[in-house]
Amino acid sequence: MSQITINGVPKNFPVEPDRPFQELLDYLRRHYLMSEEALISSLRINGREIHDEEEEKLLGEVTIADIGPIEIFTAHPREIAEETLQTLIEFCRVMAGISSTAADSIAQGRFNWDLRKLLEGLTSFSEAMLMVRQILRIGVMAEINVLDAEFASVLKDILACQEQQNLTYLRDLLADHLPRILDDWAKSGIPHILKARAS
Repeated sequence: MSQITINGVPKNFPVEPDRPFQELLDYLRRHYLMSEEALISSLRINGREIHDEEEEKLLGEVTIADIGPIEIFTAHPREIAEETLQTLIEFCRVMAGISSTAADSIAQGRFNWDLRKLLEGLTSFSEAMLMVRQILRIGVMAEINVLDAEFASVLKDILACQEQQNLTYLRDLLADHLPRILDDWAKSGIPHILKARAS
């Protein structure tokens, strides 16, 4: 049977060893995602960290007994939120780079309308910011509300340009507007949230 530890402490769970690993994951998520005190921050199987849903799906049908050691690490939700904010600062820079590269491809006449990576990244950013603000119980902050509105407006315009195939305005959005807003988030918005959290 697999050894299961949480933060290094061996644990038993009400999921039989002959059941699929997915049942254990579902139990853990129900228990730890609803907790005010702890969220799962890392999951390791046989010493290897599981990073995405695809890996989880592959393991989901394997019985618990057939999986090696299962290590679960938790952290306080606020710690995870603060780490996420720090990560989002760099993420803003990466997304601004992707945006600028797409704008350059328009200028050079080799744009293929594939904005999937950019749009997925922007959606992930929005979802992460929403989650962080809920965890940290960040209420109304004028500066953040302005950045939210600008970000939503540019995202809406990018989608409209894609639908209408308006390359001229899309290039302006990707070269100037979006990178500026992402820079504002990285240099001002996220630090403002971190500062509010610290005070």
